[in-house]
Amino acid sequence: MLKSHLIQHISKKNPSLSEDIVSRILHTFFSLIVEYLKDNHRVELRGFGAFTVRTY
Repeated sequence: MLKSHLIQHISKKNPSLSEDIVSRILHTFFSLIVEYLKDNHRVELRGFGAFTVRTY
């Protein structure tokens, strides 16, 4: 799924949220995940999965 499809889907499911607002929310959400990963923190979203940085 593309990010744009996710934005459209969330906006359709939540008519009070415009695509612009959903886009900003997702941008902030993904930016926070990236920040934590850059600092070598583990990010866990219960019921979805966990993100960690691996070095080889």
